[in-house]
Amino acid sequence: AAEATARAEDAERRAAAAESAAASRDLAVAELERHLVATTNERTPKGLGVNAAETNVSRSGEGDDDADAAASASLLPMVAAQRDRHKRRASELELRVAELEASLATATEERERSRADAAALYDKVRHVQDYYHASSKTGALGAGPG
Repeated sequence: AAEATARAEDAERRAAAAESAAASRDLAVAELERHLVATTNERTPKGLGVNAAETNVSRSGEGDDDADAAASASLLPMVAAQRDRHKRRASELELRVAELEASLATATEERERSRADAAALYDKVRHVQDYYHASSKTGALGAGPG
C-alpha cells in the first residue's frame, strides 16, 4: 500500500512537471508568435543580416519595400506550420509516454503479484517439507524396537 501511494505521488509529480513544461512551451510559442507578427508588421531593415536573395535587396542596399514585406510575411506560414508540426509531435510523444507509463505500472504490479505468489508458494512448500520431515522423525521413533 505504501509503495502504491509512493508510485501515485511520483506519477502526480511527473504529471505536474509535464503540465508545467507544456505551459512554459505554450508561453514560449505565444511569445515567438508575437515577435514574428511584430517583425512581419515592421519593415525589415536593410543590411542587418537579411539575405538579399530572400528580400530582393541588391548589394548596394536598395530594394523594393513590397518585396521586403512579402519575404517577411512568407516566413509566417512556414514558422506556423513548423510550430504546428512540433505541437502535433509533442502531443504524440506525450501520449506515447502516458502509454508507456501505464504499461510500466501494469508490469510493476504484475511483478509484485508474482513475487507475492512466489513467497506464498515457498511458504507452503516449506510447511509441507517441515510436516513430512517431522512426521518421518515421529514415525521413525515410534516404529523402533521398544
